[in-house]
Amino acid sequence: MQLYLSHQSAVEMIRHLRTNDPETLAGAHVSSATTPRASINDLEGLASLGPTAQRWLSHLRSPIHVLVPDRRQVQHSKRIHAHVCSSPLPRGSFLNLGHDVFLSRPELTFLQMAARERLSLPKLLMYGMELCGFYGPAEDGATNYDCTPVTSASSIRSFATRATRVEGAASARRASRWLAEGSASPMESIVCLLLSLPCAVGGYGLGTPTLNPPITIRSASGYKKRYPDLYWENKQGGRAVDVEYQSDFAHIGVLPLYRDSKRQTELTVGNVTVLPLTKLQVTNADEFDEFARGLARLLGKRLRLNSGWSSRRYDLRAELFASFGKGNSREFEGQMAIF
Repeated sequence: MQLYLSHQSAVEMIRHLRTNDPETLAGAHVSSATTPRASINDLEGLASLGPTAQRWLSHLRSPIHVLVPDRRQVQHSKRIHAHVCSSPLPRGSFLNLGHDVFLSRPELTFLQMAARERLSLPKLLMYGMELCGFYGPAEDGATNYDCTPVTSASSIRSFATRATRVEGAASARRASRWLAEGSASPMESIVCLLLSLPCAVGGYGLGTPTLNPPITIRSASGYKKRYPDLYWENKQGGRAVDVEYQSDFAHIGVLPLYRDSKRQTELTVGNVTVLPLTKLQVTNADEFDEFARGLARLLGKRLRLNSGWSSRRYDLRAELFASFGKGNSREFEGQMAIF
């Protein structure tokens, strides 16, 4: 018997492995199965799994969400919740972790969270930014900033396009248009979404920046590679713009301030306008509004804000910041909530 983890349980397993066992996740084989096969759907089946699988399951909240191929196999208890998956999924929808445990791959979990869990667009995007970024929630309430991205915006978009008959595909395709890859922290993701999402949903509609791209700067001592945080390239040959998020954790002290100053000078000389942005500016709606309007002028963007935009702006901010839990990270923001 095989266990096919799905929905919230697949999200939790991906997060656990990214933080604690990235080799297992990176080395998992892509399964050829397009539907669950001989799937476990009861406590007796869970008990039959070996010690490695039991250790993995110990990190999951109850009930454990699993996929089954037939409605007759649906059983619910305090420990297990079965979902029917009778229609074929795109090839490569499952990862074989070994020990009879199969995992909905990150792209499929994105659809599952859009459908079964009914995540709003902002919260769904925060989950997608996490999957495509370099951070994730750790189980001790902190944030792990050393994760490897497990998918990309293009992979999520491609999967959602192929999975046309899967519930959540339409919502996932829509959301993927605003996903950015390479975010280094939850707050960086929030800033990106606040600035880039369309005005119709409460954003500023400034276009999606490139996050932490490698760019080459020419300085007096030669060419150097730098990684601006949120980068808008000027395709007309003018100055590019870099929004540098200055976190409380990484930018306090004499040495960090010296490095920030040196880096900003190098970027400025290299034809990049640098705009520092602090946590206090992000968390204060009026301060952030002033910052965003100034950024729009630098980018040559006209903000199209109607009478209902102000309330939508506050709703969007509330949803994005609600993605944080109450734990303390080593930086500032707190733990990414388990949705």
